[in-house]
Amino acid sequence: RLEAVTAASPVPPPLPAPAPVDADRRLQALDALRGFALLGIFLMNIEWFTRPPQHMGSGIDPAATGPDHVAAMAVYVLVQGKFWVLFSLLFGMGFALMSGRAVSGPAFRRVYLRRCLALLGFGLAHGLLLWSGDILHAYALGGLLLLALDGIPRRAWPWLGAGLYIMVAGMLVLYGLVLGLLPLEAQQAFARMAADTDRAAAAAVPDT
Repeated sequence: RLEAVTAASPVPPPLPAPAPVDADRRLQALDALRGFALLGIFLMNIEWFTRPPQHMGSGIDPAATGPDHVAAMAVYVLVQGKFWVLFSLLFGMGFALMSGRAVSGPAFRRVYLRRCLALLGFGLAHGLLLWSGDILHAYALGGLLLLALDGIPRRAWPWLGAGLYIMVAGMLVLYGLVLGLLPLEAQQAFARMAADTDRAAAAAVPDT
């Protein structure tokens, strides 16, 4: 009887391997947002190539006048600190879409792991050989972290995110408290080391 039931039971077809979705299934709005975010990151990265590193994040270049000042003001108000957040959000949304569409969990994890490792390799090569401001390795590590946390129930994710924010804020507060408890001579030594580092970085950047 068992053999008859087994023979009558249909054999499930093999699960398809993860593959790119068809063009008509892509979310066009998401692709447009990615392009918009990349444009903003491009505008922000221009500053890395026009100013010394120690001036990054210090506001508008006081030497900028006329159209340069208007462009710098627009980037400072509309771009700085905004587009990398949008791009990071889209990166996480891409992971959520891919994992939600995957019909084979283990196969998806292998493919995504391979993609993250390839991205990490490109990021390390870029950062070590071409430009110290590389961000690809950070996205690759973020993708590996998402892959590691994918088994956690979704209802626990908001609490996990809040805990990470609180942990980072606590570390910054602790750093400030420890630095404030140091003797004045030690604080001055740290300040001199930071100034020496800034001068060395400025000397390494050619005048434009």
